[in-house]
Amino acid sequence: MTDDRRSATTPAWIWGGGLLLASAVLPLITGSAGFVTAGGAVFAWIGMLAFAASMVVFALGPGGRGSVVARRPAGMTALIALAAVTPIIWVLTAVFPYSDADPGAYAVWGYADAAVRFGAALVAVVAVGRARVVPPPWNWAPAWGLAAVVGTAVLAQVSAVAIAGRPGDQETLLTLFAFSSLVAVVVPSLLGILAIVLGSRAEPRATVPVYPPRA
Repeated sequence: MTDDRRSATTPAWIWGGGLLLASAVLPLITGSAGFVTAGGAVFAWIGMLAFAASMVVFALGPGGRGSVVARRPAGMTALIALAAVTPIIWVLTAVFPYSDADPGAYAVWGYADAAVRFGAALVAVVAVGRARVVPPPWNWAPAWGLAAVVGTAVLAQVSAVAIAGRPGDQETLLTLFAFSSLVAVVVPSLLGILAIVLGSRAEPRATVPVYPPRA
């Protein structure tokens, strides 16, 4: 990697990683610190916008360079879709608030939201892995993280259906959902830290011999 490309890649990954870490940790800190009733929505919006900004930074890179998907259209589109889906859902929810008269509409929104998120995330992690801009094996770290998040969420949902109506298993169900929520916070946090570390790591410069080697 040339020095010029390194100078562009470093801020992209450091800023993107920092924003991703903030998007995962900030809602957790504000919730535990009692901000839920005092401006919790503001902090939730900040976390959401931090996540959106991190996806845009990873997709485009500062100055158009440093993109983790090598600026390939599919990868950039997927990352930008991930950045946009949450603000769009929030705006639609504000415009069309929940109504007891039509609870099915909210269920449709929920399924559509999950489908778009999963589809965009799947395309994005594959694009990151195949672009190989991130050094191996870390180029597949987002895919590992997605598998962990989706796997634990599906396990919790399947368990909820399997043990429905069995009060004795409710504690196990709550544990599974709590673990799924924990994974959903830990994975983006670790990916953010990894991006910061990779962005900060200096690469050795190539040396040029002053004298030709002896025959």
